[in-house]
Amino acid sequence: MKQIESAVIIARKWFDKVNGNTYHTARVIINGGEADHKSTRQYGYGTSYITTAAETAIENDYTRDDMSREALREWLTHNAIIDEVSVTRRRDL
Repeated sequence: MKQIESAVIIARKWFDKVNGNTYHTARVIINGGEADHKSTRQYGYGTSYITTAAETAIENDYTRDDMSREALREWLTHNAIIDEVSVTRRRDL
């Protein structure tokens, strides 16, 4: 596994009014651009995109001191630069 020294998370969130669900994607940029990965669309509200970013990093062989998903999520919460964007998405797209 490769070591995460710094991370930027760009989260896009949207609400599906018809079904009442909230979705997100998480793009995680690691070590100043050494790696740049984007998750698929995931169900989840609030800051669940941080968990998705941690899982995406681990799936791409990045972690910090072999942390568990939960520990990496906590580290990202306190150390990553986070840009959260709420978007409006039309039903027919």
